[in-house]
Amino acid sequence: MFIKKSLRLLALILILNSANLFSRDVILEFKAAGLMPTNKTFRSAYRHSIALFGPELTVQLNTNWYGFIAANYFQRNGRYLNISQDSKLRAMPLAIGLKYLVRVNSGVDFYIGLGFQPIYLHTKNSRGFVTATQSLWGLGGIGKSGMYIDLGHNFLLDLFFDYNFVKTSLKDFYGYTMTPSKANVSSGILGAGLGYRF
Repeated sequence: MFIKKSLRLLALILILNSANLFSRDVILEFKAAGLMPTNKTFRSAYRHSIALFGPELTVQLNTNWYGFIAANYFQRNGRYLNISQDSKLRAMPLAIGLKYLVRVNSGVDFYIGLGFQPIYLHTKNSRGFVTATQSLWGLGGIGKSGMYIDLGHNFLLDLFFDYNFVKTSLKDFYGYTMTPSKANVSSGILGAGLGYRF
């Protein structure tokens, strides 16, 4: 419910400002990164680095403050060695929040940001002849830092490091809720994006 309301609010703001949207600084980019899980269980099951990619839109709100919205995707096959269970994880982390940009020189902007991180997770676990699937949403936060480097002709390079902190409820292996448990899918994200500045 909160996620839908947040996305509707952002869409409304963009529509109301559509008349002067492109009189503002607008950056549309496609990002690719390595997602590095910080939780030991998550990391051991799905290995140390996972490829993540997706678009991000950043819109100037006033001189230094910008709003951003992003949608990413990753998937990974893994294995829980202690119970000999194969697992496939698909995830779609979303993000909405604010960035603060500082012009370092004529070709470089440094930024930091904070936002909400809704995430959709789908898991498929197999053990012997039993297969169980789960789909669920979680909500956490994201911290962002990086720099935009002008490449000329309105193109830019975004070098960034993000950190998301997300815990989500999971059911047990057979799909029955026994005791509520929290899966920690918090991660560091290191990568680059290629963007266009309108």
